Amino acid sequence: MSETEFYGDILKNRRRERQLSLDDVARQTRMRTAFLEALEEGRFEEFPAETYVKGFLRNYSEFLGLDSETLLDVYQQQRPAVADVDSELRRIETGLVQPVQRSSPRRSLLLFLFITVLILIGLAIGYFLTQKPGVVGLLPESQVPVDAPGTVDPVQNRASPPSSDAGTVTETEGEARTEVTNPVEDLPSIVSPATPALINEDPASAPADFFSPPPVAPGAALKIRAVAATQLEVAIDQRPRQHYELREGSVLAWRIQQQAELIVEQPEAVNLELDDKPLDFDNNSKILIITGE
Repeated sequence: MSETEFYGDILKNRRRERQLSLDDVARQTRMRTAFLEALEEGRFEEFPAETYVKGFLRNYSEFLGLDSETLLDVYQQQRPAVADVDSELRRIETGLVQPVQRSSPRRSLLLFLFITVLILIGLAIGYFLTQKPGVVGLLPESQVPVDAPGTVDPVQNRASPPSSDAGTVTETEGEARTEVTNPVEDLPSIVSPATPALINEDPASAPADFFSPPPVAPGAALKIRAVAATQLEVAIDQRPRQHYELREGSVLAWRIQQQAELIVEQPEAVNLELDDKPLDFDNNSKILIITGE
């Protein structure tokens, strides 16, 4: 092995002397074929760092029975001006990375306050939107004014009985209680009955002899009740087809405007009604319903 001979040719010639292919060497040394070929061709730029070149060169030369130290010296002499690839990569990576400008605390505080205000405004808008308009609070019963014609408060018209017949008054803590020892028996004669007042009824408030029924939605009402577990596909009018997994007791209902197509896995597992009238699949798994609208 001459020091003037290219180190890659030394590896290649020794491999050929031993009648080995690059795949054979890669399989036994567990090195990639591309790296072995790069060592023999001198394409050191394909390695991620200088240490990889030296490591692969040492392992490859020892596998071929060559002196690894001598071959490394030849490699160093033939590459004296080559810079470390790892250092070059670090320099390029450092040049590509831009310094990150850190935001000032004041700017971060202003941004936080701005986001907080937006959140509070959103919550306030959501609260007012969820409130039902037109709701009037009810006054307590004690504050509701009573203005009924022809009524007389019997307490106001009650004559004050003589003090000798009123009974004994006993006071307790915080309140006064009157015990009537001689109740007045002719109280009904003291209270003057109220004369009922005539109230003119508003013709508009009188009940009507008839009422208009609510409008009925066009189309037909389709209802399906499952008596056993089965699978169902339904296509209503122009809407996409829907798939359902029915269990026993499941009930589905739709409003059909034009037509409906039903495909059921087990026709006997469902009961079908159209406007509360039963329909039959006739042992067919597919049925087409046309409302005629």
